[in-house]
Amino acid sequence: MDDYFKKGRHHKDGLPTVNFMAGELTVSPRYLSNILKLETGKTALEHVHIYLIKEAKNLLLSSAANVAGIAYDLGFESSSYFTRLFKKVVGVTPVQY
Repeated sequence: MDDYFKKGRHHKDGLPTVNFMAGELTVSPRYLSNILKLETGKTALEHVHIYLIKEAKNLLLSSAANVAGIAYDLGFESSSYFTRLFKKVVGVTPVQY
């Protein structure tokens, strides 16, 4: 998923999807999600969210960008969706973090 961001695809294509990840691994989205769920207890979408939140935490701590800028940098179309997802995963809002 790092290549997705390094190549700037998130600005053109938005957030990485399970379909994208499955395509990169040449497996079906259902197979990818089933295997990840079996091995880790989390779905493919949960893994995408975990990765995005990890990147968001790094940006929040290491840059002067505001929450909306970080949301955009990660490929979110809406900073409110980013804030809701961040709070769901982390337990606090990006501003509180």
